[in-house]
Amino acid sequence: MRSVALLLVVAFAVTAEPLRVVATTGVLADLARQVGGERVVVSVLLPAGGDVHIFQPTPDDAHRLGEAAILVENGLGLEGWIDGLVAASGFAGRRVIAARGVETIAMACGHDHHDHGHDHAPDPHAWQDARNVMRYVDNLAEGFTAADPAGAARYAALAALYRAQLRALDA
Repeated sequence: MRSVALLLVVAFAVTAEPLRVVATTGVLADLARQVGGERVVVSVLLPAGGDVHIFQPTPDDAHRLGEAAILVENGLGLEGWIDGLVAASGFAGRRVIAARGVETIAMACGHDHHDHGHDHAPDPHAWQDARNVMRYVDNLAEGFTAADPAGAARYAALAALYRAQLRALDA
């Protein structure tokens, strides 16, 4: 009886539908595919060549997001339109903030009077540092595992492989 139960668990794990993931940008979509492997189907909101800072989501984008299990967003204020899209879509899945916990630098604001007593916003383009991308990878693996606990070992293995590749680039 125990081996029958084990076979059922293995069969379910193999035939389970992949998680539907919507990423805000192509960079995040690529990272999601690297970490999720065959357990995710990823679509991207921002069209190739689009500008995330001025992107205007369509009703089709809202519909696609509404059907997703996971939304992968950068955070750090990059997607100023995302909360409106989430509300319009009825999205009820898990939001993964890829840049959560990264080390940021202040954004250059086009002036050089640095004694003026205020802080500059963090640069939201944190993926430009391989060490930060490693944190993105960890955040994705954590988010995917929370939504799909049966895939935890696979997400951890793919994340470890990708972190090793990033370390080689950063050497």
